[in-house]
Amino acid sequence: MSKLLGNNAEQLALNYLLKQGLTLITQQHKSKQGEIDLIMTQKTHIIFIEVKYRNQEGLCKPETSLSYRQQKRILNSAQIYLITNPQYNNYTPRFDFVSLSTQSHHNLIWIKNAFQYRSIQ
Repeated sequence: MSKLLGNNAEQLALNYLLKQGLTLITQQHKSKQGEIDLIMTQKTHIIFIEVKYRNQEGLCKPETSLSYRQQKRILNSAQIYLITNPQYNNYTPRFDFVSLSTQSHHNLIWIKNAFQYRSIQ
């Protein structure tokens, strides 16, 4: 997938989530562990969001494509973010997943609590 398609998918997801009442902290946050597509807040939650887009028939659905390795990368990145941004200490971390696909006519699927926070040792 081209970087442009990925950025467009992230923008579509961001616009949708903003309309749902979430507040953007940052986009494409990079750390040694990797990148988190969107970091947002909603009430007492800080939400780390992975956005996936698929545009070819026959590939797995985007919502089933988040591997354990990717989850671990996101968890590690989130933990570093929380350590370096103590203003979010009182927020509950949540890990959401947004998928977009041309197979579903750009239907957006938002999965809250796609996986659970666990401290990485």
